[in-house]
Amino acid sequence: MSSINLLSKPAVSTIKSKLAPYLALLLVGSFLAVLLGFMVVTGHWVIAVGILTALPGFILLHKYPWLALLIWLFLAPLVTVTPDFGGRQIYWVVHRALPPITVVIMLVASILGISKRSLPKLGWPELAMAGYLFVSLLSIYALNDSPRATFYEFYDRVISPMCLYLVIRLWAPNKDDLNRLASMVFFLLVSQMMVGLLAWYTPGILPSAWIDEELRTTGTVGSYGAFAATMLFCGLFLLQSALNQKAAWIRVLYLLSFALAGFGVFMSFSRGAWAAGTLVILGLLWIDRKHIIQVGLVVVPLIYVLANGPLASQVDWASERLYSERSEQSALVRLPVIQASVEMFLAKPFLGWGYENFNRYDWQFYQPVEGVTAPVKDISSHNFYLTLLAEQGIGGTFLFLFPLFWWLMRSFKKMHALPMDGVWSRRSLILSWLFIFAYMTINMFHNMRIVFGLSLWWVGLALIASAVEHPDEPKSSSLPSLDSLYNKYVVRLYR
Repeated sequence: MSSINLLSKPAVSTIKSKLAPYLALLLVGSFLAVLLGFMVVTGHWVIAVGILTALPGFILLHKYPWLALLIWLFLAPLVTVTPDFGGRQIYWVVHRALPPITVVIMLVASILGISKRSLPKLGWPELAMAGYLFVSLLSIYALNDSPRATFYEFYDRVISPMCLYLVIRLWAPNKDDLNRLASMVFFLLVSQMMVGLLAWYTPGILPSAWIDEELRTTGTVGSYGAFAATMLFCGLFLLQSALNQKAAWIRVLYLLSFALAGFGVFMSFSRGAWAAGTLVILGLLWIDRKHIIQVGLVVVPLIYVLANGPLASQVDWASERLYSERSEQSALVRLPVIQASVEMFLAKPFLGWGYENFNRYDWQFYQPVEGVTAPVKDISSHNFYLTLLAEQGIGGTFLFLFPLFWWLMRSFKKMHALPMDGVWSRRSLILSWLFIFAYMTINMFHNMRIVFGLSLWWVGLALIASAVEHPDEPKSSSLPSLDSLYNKYVVRLYR
């Protein structure tokens, strides 16, 4: 007697089709559990966390790419100069991986039609940036004696920061996005100032990488120049946000934050930063005298009290930085190096001596200047733009600075069409440019090499580009709810 089939073939097929996703999920989960356990045991816990959060992270970045900038601002300053292995792993994820991955997600989603968002068209500034990447990579591999190590530095200092620019540029933020950014910038300002003050008064509780031996304030970014640039970025951005806030307490908080940022610029004890801060104050008196005077009426008496009390030693150190013989010598010794930078540029004006090759060749051009002898050791030119000219010539310098001049011209054309007040206004655009000019002032006295400080340049330019190209009707950019994410991505997976 033939056996009785308890289940028909269609029924078996239906059961298999229903069980298949669960079996696949079980196999993948088992594999991931073993892999994650191995990563944790071997000390690669950051990579384990990255794998575990990859899918939800992809979903969030696809839905709201602006989150990448917020995460970067929150974590990148804390791990920029962290020497331990765990900190470096976080740095790899946050600075090296997050910005380019976010750009790829945005572009792929747009190309495949997954996203309903229409990305803004890129143009000449972005083409110049691509050209700068191309000529710099050629320079590294043709002229540098350690191209692999130099490429890693170039990636951290240029490629990843340019990806941050593209995230902002492609997303085209609206008012809600800028409010969220203001909250993160406020955290950045307060956290950097807290670390800076702790480095002065209780340095023993901080990592050694966050303490400057020359008695300058560096925060967590490891450089007084980058710290001062961070203070100026935070202060001017929060001032913009304060002028556009309806809630009085938030407005007052952000105005006081601007004053705190000014204090941070002073505490950097960098003469270039002080020059940049003076430029900002003059610019603010020109465009918004009322609010600056209001802040000044509160801050100036407070400064007087602090200067004669808790900050007396810092005021004495600032005076020494300006007027002492040691300070004068530290400024004069830069003259032969500046002269060497000019001579290097004149020797190879078009292609330069190669990316990151300044200290390799500058000693050949050292000569006394006005009785000041050449330094006995290689030192930086203390001028980012002279170094850029010497290393990459007219071609590389032109491509690097082209986005700056492009958005400056576009800003002049757009200015008359903008209202005086509001998120997208003349005042906000001018304040954004004040940061760029202040940043350039710092770099006239400082050769910026810290990746966080270099990234702020591209973030600032991208915010200006977004203001200039801002659409009349901004899109909604509300954060997705957990329920909507579950229904959209998880439930559909098993249908």
